[in-house]
Amino acid sequence: MGPVSAFTHAPTSPGAVPLYQLAAALAEVIDDQFGTTQRLTAEIASLTDKNARGHCYLDLLDRDPATGEETRIRATIWASRWRMIDHYFAQEAGQRLAKGMQVLLEGTVGFHPTYGLSINITHIDAAYTLGRQRQALERILAQLQTEGLMELQKATQAPPVLQRIAVISSPSAAGYQDFVHQLEGNPYGYAFSHTLFTAIMQGAETEASVLNALAAIGFRADEFDCVALIRGGGADQDLVAFNTYGLGKSLAEFPLPVLTGIGHERDTTVPDLVAYARLKTPTAVAEYLIEQAASYEAALDNAAQRISQHMQTWLLQAQNQLARAENTLLGRASAYLPRQATRLTSLCERITAAAHRRLDKDRYTLDARAQKAQLLDPRLQLRRGFALVYKDGQLLKDPAQAHGPLILRLAEGQAEGIFTKS
Repeated sequence: MGPVSAFTHAPTSPGAVPLYQLAAALAEVIDDQFGTTQRLTAEIASLTDKNARGHCYLDLLDRDPATGEETRIRATIWASRWRMIDHYFAQEAGQRLAKGMQVLLEGTVGFHPTYGLSINITHIDAAYTLGRQRQALERILAQLQTEGLMELQKATQAPPVLQRIAVISSPSAAGYQDFVHQLEGNPYGYAFSHTLFTAIMQGAETEASVLNALAAIGFRADEFDCVALIRGGGADQDLVAFNTYGLGKSLAEFPLPVLTGIGHERDTTVPDLVAYARLKTPTAVAEYLIEQAASYEAALDNAAQRISQHMQTWLLQAQNQLARAENTLLGRASAYLPRQATRLTSLCERITAAAHRRLDKDRYTLDARAQKAQLLDPRLQLRRGFALVYKDGQLLKDPAQAHGPLILRLAEGQAEGIFTKS
């Protein structure tokens, strides 16, 4: 039936149609064309179920893939149906319906003259939503894997003890309080420093908020040993906000090791898969840091014990070597000294004999020279009748000089005279 045939009242003005008649015609056409149950896919743009009557009101959103133009239509789940759908979806999907979900729904399309076009939802397929989320997660992980980012954090150089921690969390989150309590109350008395970088940890603003916190930490990276991204438990849908390519890439490429504790043990998010270490809860992150410090201390104690044992072994070996060297030296000295004593005695005897021979030789020489000196003594010659002739105090040797006053030295004295040639 065409819209014009639906008008049952005459227009109040020639060529004009009253609005209520247009609305009635639209309602009749829509009921005629779409009155039966329709299967539709859309994104939940908003969801409100906090009202006295228990109804659930939604805004559904979709985009034209060719033009990108948005389409928004209101939807309603009446209270009687909402209780069943809410319970079913939570049981099947492990999470409640929330803003941002892609859904496959069944319902009837209606047009109300006052409220306009809306969809009365009678069923929502949980498997479709889970499949879309899983597909989106798989696409993100495949892209991160292709770009070599999945294992990048695992290769980050971390200090042996992580004591200076940059924490990304909500200050009011119970998980953050549990983390601080566990860390500060550790049984070993280790001193940890932790600085909170506040972030929104659920909803549409999660990604931008966490990225802003990472950027702030990056400016002070030299002040920290690691980053702890912690949130704690909650609805599974709350964790979907962490499954973005941008967040995964930024965490994977961050220069500090990133520890995650943003869900329960059954939960897996993109940050968990790219992190340096994935822990199941904020408390588990604190326990990881404490156990790491305890393991390092134990390793140091073991190293100190090994060094002490090695030193004791080395000292004992050195003492044994010194004792053996001492015994060897003593043995060699015992054999060496007698030989050297014998050599010294023999050398003394040879020196003594050589000295005696030299003394005897020198004595003989002295005796010979003494005898010669005696033979050459002038007094001996004088006693034999010879005389020494002096002139002017000089002994005369040339007869040609013998003239004038002379002195004759004889054995018994001297005589003076004047010598004249005949």
